[in-house]
Amino acid sequence: MQQIFRKSLLQNMNGMNSIWNGGSNKNGKSCGSQIFILICTAFPFWLPLMLFCGYQLAGWTNGTDFAPLYERSWGIELSSEWEESCRKKSDTGFQGDGVWYSVYENVSESSIAGMHIPFIKGKNESVIEEFQFVAESAGIGDEDQPDFTKEFIWAKLSEEYGDYLIFLFFPEEERLFLAQAFF
Repeated sequence: MQQIFRKSLLQNMNGMNSIWNGGSNKNGKSCGSQIFILICTAFPFWLPLMLFCGYQLAGWTNGTDFAPLYERSWGIELSSEWEESCRKKSDTGFQGDGVWYSVYENVSESSIAGMHIPFIKGKNESVIEEFQFVAESAGIGDEDQPDFTKEFIWAKLSEEYGDYLIFLFFPEEERLFLAQAFF
């Protein structure tokens, strides 16, 4: 019994060695052709799967909207009623630094109040400079930049390591501008 088992095991191992060494299998067919046939047969199944996974990954990293990224990064909730009219981000630097810029339309004062972020009325030159830095870094055109001569309220969230997110809300236009810089 043990001799039969050993003989069977040795035959199987010899067969596997010939397969891995580029030989042929028990039927005398080349293993390379079998692998090629397997890949060609599976192609219609794995290609759509890979494209779907790549699309999902691109949607997660680049996204169709920055709102979920702001919500995850800063723990805030943006209204789903707002319409994003402009979205840009700079190329990410070697150390992960970069900027994001967004403009939302149809933003009401009540939805701003629902964010539970303390907005401040009046101009702050350092906030305006930081906001313009993000806009310039993201390559934002004049039509998508705020008019600082109009009345607005603002808020700024900051992290201890230098990242910040600036909100500028213009009630007359019902527009909210967001500028984030991360270092």
